[in-house]
Formats: sequence, C-alpha cells, structure tokens
Amino acid sequence: NPVWPYLDWATAATNIQDAVNAGTVIGRSVVVTNGVYESGVVEADGKNRVALTNAVVRSVNGPEVTIIDGGTNSRCVFLGANALLSGFTCRNGWGIELSSWRMPDGGGVRASSSAVISNCILSRNSGWFGGGVRGGTLNRCTLVGNNAVSGGGGAFESMLNDCTLIGNSVIYGGEFWGGGGASACTLNNCVVTGNQSEFYGGGVARSALYSCTVVGNSA
Repeated sequence: NPVWPYLDWATAATNIQDAVNAGTVIGRSVVVTNGVYESGVVEADGKNRVALTNAVVRSVNGPEVTIIDGGTNSRCVFLGANALLSGFTCRNGWGIELSSWRMPDGGGVRASSSAVISNCILSRNSGWFGGGVRGGTLNRCTLVGNNAVSGGGGAFESMLNDCTLIGNSVIYGGEFWGGGGASACTLNNCVVTGNQSEFYGGGVARSALYSCTVVGNSA
C-alpha cells in the first residue's frame, strides 16, 4: 500500500524512482528490498530505469536478489554527483540509441566522477563506450558479459577497486579505444579475465593497473 513519502515498509513505494523522488534533502537514503525492478523510464543523459541525484540507494539483501533490469531498451541507472548505489545487480541495460544517433554510453550505469558503485553486479549491459559502466568509482563489483561498440566493454573512464571483470567485449574498438574489460580506467587489485576486443586491448586499453591479475584475454 504505497503512501508518500514511503517512510516504512507498510507504506513503501513499489518502484525505486518513486522513493528517490520523495526525498528532497541531499544525501537521502533509500532502502530497497528483494525484487526485480524493470518498469519506468527516467530521462537523464538518455533513458534510465532509475536516476539518482545526491541520493544513497542500497539494497537490504544484496545483488543476488535485488535486480534493476533495463529490458535492453533503457540504461539501468544514472548516478549524479555524490550519489551512491550499493548492493544491486544491473542487467540488460542499453546505452545506445542508434535511431537518433545519440550515444549516451554506460549501458548498466552512467555515473558522474564523484558517484560510487559498491558491491554490485553489472551483467549483460551494452553501450557505445562502457558497456557495463561509464564513470564513477566501483568498489568490490563484478562486471560480467557486458559489451561496448567502441571502448571499455566492462568499464570506461572509471576507477575500479577490488573488482572482477570477466567475459566482457568490445565489438569494434578502433586505434584509441578498445579494451574488452576496461578502457581509460584505473584498476586497483582487480582480476581481468576472459575479456576480448575485436582490435586493441583484449583485457584493458589506455589504463593504469596496480596489483592486478590479467589472464586469458584476447584481441
């Protein structure tokens, strides 16, 4: 029985965006319980299931049971400055709009430089740059099976800490982009395996890696 402003479980919103919109205070915290959230479209650098500005959104029980699904027609999440997303699977996101030649990028998540993504799984998302994610800082995340047209099948222009990038791909690449797992990123203590690029950087391209394992990638 959703009742604005959704202050307890008895009156909780039935979709994430309604709960986010109910708060006007910077840093509002939204807690999300188990479910597959696959409805609604919000405009913010393209179409999104959820768009967060200065919000903290976290799941109760983690990414295995709390899923935002883009339905292969919308990006999963847009994160504005200082926003935090924690404990979700973002899957089937779509960050490409070929019909209008728009390239909003980041099929799973498009994040501002100050946004944080923590303990999330980004899976089967597609974007022009950054199939899984473009931008932001990722902590303890898994990026698996994402793909990009030009650069960063898993991640593009992101900071990744203690993350795993597996089975991501770039289908074109070009001389300056490529990077099946990541491109234009900084990776700390990450595992990069089984990624591929049509041309350059099967594992990574144009990136800095510290204490990482890079194995079994191809270009």
